[in-house]
Amino acid sequence: MTATKGLFEARNERDVLQLVLAQPLTWIVSGEGDSFRATLLPVRPLSDPNGTVVSLVGALRPVQ
Repeated sequence: MTATKGLFEARNERDVLQLVLAQPLTWIVSGEGDSFRATLLPVRPLSDPNGTVVSLVGALRPVQ
């Protein structure tokens, strides 16, 4: 199998940052096996001076 760069693969770290800034709504999936949860969450990226995303910050509403 030959390794090739995929059509949707980030070309550099700034691509990742620009994508998250442009599309801030994401699915956060937790759990394992058949027992998992998916939560739709708006996020903002935190990046270092080079433009590398180092973390995502979001806010969850308490489940009642």
